Amino acid sequence: MPINGLNTFNTIVSGIKSLNSEATSLTPSAPVYLYEIDFSEIYTQTIYINVENQPVTNGVLRIYNDVNLFNYVSNTRGRLYWQGNYYYPFPIIAEGFETNAAGTLPNPKFIVANSSPDGNINSFYKFARMQIQSLGDLAGCRFTRIKTFLKYLHPTNFTNNINPFNTEGNIFEVEFPKDIFYIDRKSLENKQAVEYSLASILDIEN
Repeated sequence: MPINGLNTFNTIVSGIKSLNSEATSLTPSAPVYLYEIDFSEIYTQTIYINVENQPVTNGVLRIYNDVNLFNYVSNTRGRLYWQGNYYYPFPIIAEGFETNAAGTLPNPKFIVANSSPDGNINSFYKFARMQIQSLGDLAGCRFTRIKTFLKYLHPTNFTNNINPFNTEGNIFEVEFPKDIFYIDRKSLENKQAVEYSLASILDIEN
């Protein structure tokens, strides 16, 4: 194996070992969940949000919903840097991704609140939400959940470029295998929120 290939392999192995160690630790750092909604293959028109630092890039909305994480991050608008992209705070709840003890398959969904978390009716949350809702039921759009831990966030997210939760200081931006689903339908909409049901690629094809 070429030296560069070997170094890459060793880096991946080290990252996996560190991630597994953190997951089984008695005192792990806080879990971090990031979300991506990919409109690009379903809606060819550009989604444009007329605000600075818009959260949609190349047809992909990248977001997170964690008040504590928002308070930790020192970047503009609370945006979080992860593997070359920025993720923005957004009023989303995603649940139902885990397989239970009985072996029942996941039945995930996500909910987008109709209220802006910052209380500003003219905020970029409102613009982003309006753009999403204008696209209809979003059926077929890919939804990705990324899971990692606070200690693996890149140092550039923190004051003085130091991640205070990573004492090792040499392993960053490692994650669990992505949870990838597709939006099946809009299952609920009212004044408070809009709910979307998700399905696996096998369910979609069937």
